[in-house]
Amino acid sequence: MENNEDYFSTKDLHFAAFLKLAGANLRKLEKKMEQYKGRTPVFFIFDDRDKCEYLETIFWNGQGDEIMVNVKDYVDAVRDLRSRTASVNIVQSRSEDFYK
Repeated sequence: MENNEDYFSTKDLHFAAFLKLAGANLRKLEKKMEQYKGRTPVFFIFDDRDKCEYLETIFWNGQGDEIMVNVKDYVDAVRDLRSRTASVNIVQSRSEDFYK
C-alpha cells in the first residue's frame, strides 16, 4: 500500500509539465472515478511531495529561487503529457486526500 503523503498530485497539465522539467519525478497518471465539470480529470502523480510543493510556490507566485526552463522543452513536455492523458484508465481512488 502506498503512502499518499509522499506523493504530490495535480490535474493542471501546464503545471505538471513545469514540474517535469524542473526535475520532479512523474510517477504515474490516474483518472479519478468522479467527474468534474462533465469530465473525468487526469491527475499527474509525482514523487517527493516537498520538492513539488516548493516548485508550486515558484510556478504560481514567482517566489523562491527562479527556475529557468527552455520554452521548446516546455512545449514538448505539455504535448507529451497531453498525449499520455488519452491512454489513462479510470481508477477508483483509495483516498480523497490524495487528490488535494
